[in-house]
Amino acid sequence: MHAVVVSVNVEPGHEQEGVEYVSSNVVPLVKQGPGFISGYWLAVKEGQGLSVLLFESEEAAQGAAGMAKQAPTPPFSTIAAVDVREVVAQA
Repeated sequence: MHAVVVSVNVEPGHEQEGVEYVSSNVVPLVKQGPGFISGYWLAVKEGQGLSVLLFESEEAAQGAAGMAKQAPTPPFSTIAAVDVREVVAQA
């Protein structure tokens, strides 16, 4: 299993818009991705939002990471980093 960790910069005052954008645009798209297991989008803190997306394989995670790097974002946010990591433990 592999995770895609995405960091997003969100302009102050646009946090709720970000939640709405993720819920209506990002989540439905990610759920359709090959090998998708689950995803977690964390609240914005100090201008940074994080998501952790789990995939069945490294190949699926790399594909999702490539899409994330090129995904359009709303004008109040930018993608800061996209990283693929192997999951080494789970509870």
